[in-house]
Amino acid sequence: MDYDTINLLGLQPDDIQDLNIVRNNDVIIISVTLTAKDYTCPACGSLLSQVKDYQLKKINHSIFNMNKTLIHYRCRRLKCVDCGKTFVENNPFTQQKQRISNATILVVLKDCKRLNYTFSSIAEKNHISTSSVVNIFDQYVDMKSGHLPKVLSIDEFYLGKTWKNKFACIFIDWQTAQIIDIYPSRKKYDLYSYMQYINKKEFNNVQYVSIDMNPTYREFAYHHFKNVTVMVDSFHVVKNINDALKNLRIHVMYKFDRDSIEYYLLKQWNSLIMMRKGDIEDNLPRFNKKIGYSINKPQILELILHIDPVLKKAYLWKEDYLDFNEDYTYDNASSRYDELYNDLIKMSINEFKDVVSCLKNWRKEILNSFIYIGERRISNGPIESINGRIKILMKTSLKYKNFERLRNRIMFCINKDSLPIMTNEKKTNKTEGKKRGKYNKNK
Repeated sequence: MDYDTINLLGLQPDDIQDLNIVRNNDVIIISVTLTAKDYTCPACGSLLSQVKDYQLKKINHSIFNMNKTLIHYRCRRLKCVDCGKTFVENNPFTQQKQRISNATILVVLKDCKRLNYTFSSIAEKNHISTSSVVNIFDQYVDMKSGHLPKVLSIDEFYLGKTWKNKFACIFIDWQTAQIIDIYPSRKKYDLYSYMQYINKKEFNNVQYVSIDMNPTYREFAYHHFKNVTVMVDSFHVVKNINDALKNLRIHVMYKFDRDSIEYYLLKQWNSLIMMRKGDIEDNLPRFNKKIGYSINKPQILELILHIDPVLKKAYLWKEDYLDFNEDYTYDNASSRYDELYNDLIKMSINEFKDVVSCLKNWRKEILNSFIYIGERRISNGPIESINGRIKILMKTSLKYKNFERLRNRIMFCINKDSLPIMTNEKKTNKTEGKKRGKYNKNK
């Protein structure tokens, strides 16, 4: 008797009456008959039964990933002596009316937690059809919404052009980096409608809300959560500043001839302007053919800043703001913030108009972003990381057409504590297709 195979089947030697293994091309076939036992009649509870006949059940069993494996299970059909009820013996391989083993289902669900695995690749790996993988996922994965946390982060990710709404809104617990829920719209009144289904007592849990510069999210937070502190992620403020500086650099660059040194410096060495001054490597001077002498990166930056006085002012202001963003705390940030804001207004740089507007309209929320919980500054960093992982899932998979399935897959993959629901109840997320129109069969 092959004890290794018995162990792979999760059985004991006493459970097996007959076992045979053959290989047919690339398919491994395990023929098995279980040891006869006493069974209770499901109708009358009698322990008296006799074998009526045998049925051959062919079960997909993923124990060897390199080859398709089938269990040819010789299943007894029993007949109750007392009431005449016919029933089948219990088996450890699969549930009733299933042709995929329990072990295969567990492997499929484990594979579904991997972001870079598509349903089709999981099906190929486990030698079953793609529709079978989808059906297993729909039956056993049903992610419930989490409770509203103390620190709530809100953001959106891109669904695609084929959806009714191109963006979905995502809510996460900032402290645990777990997804609370995903909603298929970021529109104001859709979000308001969504909140009607959440227990109002949970609203009091939320003390802080971290968002990007989306005014819809700000209004949403102040409307639903009392005494909440809303903060804008500092990354988005810095991004706006860098974008304005980039536009200014391009505007200055096109004032010069393409063959000039000024154009060359602003075009080829533009990364130096975007970097922090302290992060620029103080390397050994190297000969630069265009400039005509040996020079290092800090010296190249000085040449760039001497090209245009407005560009130099904007660069130095950017450096001051980044120092402020890194060094100040919530208690002392207000006065320095107003100084930087007034300095930017005095410079009156056309490319920085949006930055001025941003600093004016989001002052309260930007200053709130300096609040720390423990040793961590509240930001949208965790949710941006999750959005990056969602992009990987969306790129590697075929385009999802069923939002509920997409939501379950994202939360199942990313939430560390997510578990499948081990139930025999049949469930599916399939959507009804269009009804077929009338047609003439004989035509």
